[in-house]
Amino acid sequence: MPLYQSFKQAMNHSQIDVFSLRPIYIDPTIINELSDLFCAYCEGKGIDILIKHEWTKALGIHDLIAVYDDIESLGLSKKDAFQLCEIMCKIHMDEKIEKELESILEVPFLHEGGGPGTREVLLMLAKQVQG
Repeated sequence: MPLYQSFKQAMNHSQIDVFSLRPIYIDPTIINELSDLFCAYCEGKGIDILIKHEWTKALGIHDLIAVYDDIESLGLSKKDAFQLCEIMCKIHMDEKIEKELESILEVPFLHEGGGPGTREVLLMLAKQVQG
């Protein structure tokens, strides 16, 4: 029987501040859980996530300000844009569908304006979530 039932439980019982360390490698099987823990850690400490460059890079967290602005331009409030962005970040897609979406985003003339806008991306994600 394992000492801890989950990675999150092990992190919660850790005697050291893991996020004060510099990550060299993060196993892909725990990256989503670790990202959630990192965001909660930064929120709890009142730290801007982007200040911890090593962690944001290792976890694949990027500055989402431009995304929030695009979502707001669709008529949503800042709060709603932030919540929608958080929901989108938690969507786990099938690897095949994810590659298909990436290929769509790489074709510059597929959509008017040089690439898919926020609306098109939201519709693609909504379609994926619905199945």
